[in-house]
Amino acid sequence: MEKKEKKIYYLDVLRAAAALAVVMLHLASVNWFGYIGSFNWVVFTVVGGFMRFSVPVFFMMSGALFLRREKEVSIRRIYTVYIFRLVVFLVFWAMVYQMYHLLAGQTEGNIFLAAVKNIVKGDTQVHLWFVYAIIGLYLLVPVLKVFTDHADKKQLLYAILLGFLTTDIFPLLSRSSGTAAGILVSNYSRLCIYGMGSYVCFFLLGHYLHTYEISKRSRLLLYASGILGVGVIILKTLYLCIRDNTFHETYFSFVMPMMPSVILWSTAVFVYCKYTFVKEGRLAGLTKWLSGISLGIYGIHMLVIFVLQQLGLSTLSFNALLSLPVLFIAVTVISAGAAGLLKRIPALGKYVC
Repeated sequence: MEKKEKKIYYLDVLRAAAALAVVMLHLASVNWFGYIGSFNWVVFTVVGGFMRFSVPVFFMMSGALFLRREKEVSIRRIYTVYIFRLVVFLVFWAMVYQMYHLLAGQTEGNIFLAAVKNIVKGDTQVHLWFVYAIIGLYLLVPVLKVFTDHADKKQLLYAILLGFLTTDIFPLLSRSSGTAAGILVSNYSRLCIYGMGSYVCFFLLGHYLHTYEISKRSRLLLYASGILGVGVIILKTLYLCIRDNTFHETYFSFVMPMMPSVILWSTAVFVYCKYTFVKEGRLAGLTKWLSGISLGIYGIHMLVIFVLQQLGLSTLSFNALLSLPVLFIAVTVISAGAAGLLKRIPALGKYVC
């Protein structure tokens, strides 16, 4: 029987912050495909850029927790506990969103059958893609732990860098076939090294950052790189969209291939929290509560956004500088309250929240 694990406060802070960042990210994104160059659109772009750390940080936290040497996880437990929970979570929320779309007149048919069909096709509510990715990582945990339990610091860092290079950096550079860098890596695929996938790299990176100490000098360099990264995310997106008068999401992407700017920004946020939130602060109680229901907030927040839009309240209802914070508070409070209530339901609560 697995021992009860001691909570690590900075991971609670990161989990709560990432959940709230996802809420703000989707609020900034839901009406992003609007009038390019308008004031509201610029605000949505800037805010959305800052929130790009959210999903990568979730991957990193999972790696920090699952790949610790002291954590023993059998293949059976991976399937019967962790993956089973996510499958129940996926089925439950797929049905909830299917029911919403049915009541809103946007679809028809049997709710359960439609939800199952969509899950099999991978065509569930857009934000639930993350659940599939986490399930994939959990499947790899027994294999990855064999490596991380025996690898030293240099070997682990080598694997992370090689993974990001072959999964993200080389594919991005090879797109610029006319540049020197593009020509240099255009045939990198001939090496038959296609990387481990950005999500696995973040999984390993979370373990690395959690396990090893980062010097103050390295942290400052990382923070500067993170700030530069988020600046690139925002400014390049603004520039490309306005220049071409069309929507460019390349620098917003946290799916493969991942932008180096997103990697740097996400890593900086993770390290900052590790070294800033060492001890519990005044808001520790609230932080731990939000951390405990973060999965529920992730599941329900899009439904709250949809319902508020149906009621005529969206980020375009008034100036974005006001609509974003007002809706963020409303969506967060409603989502957290609903998730807190769902978690109290016997048997079901621990799976859907």
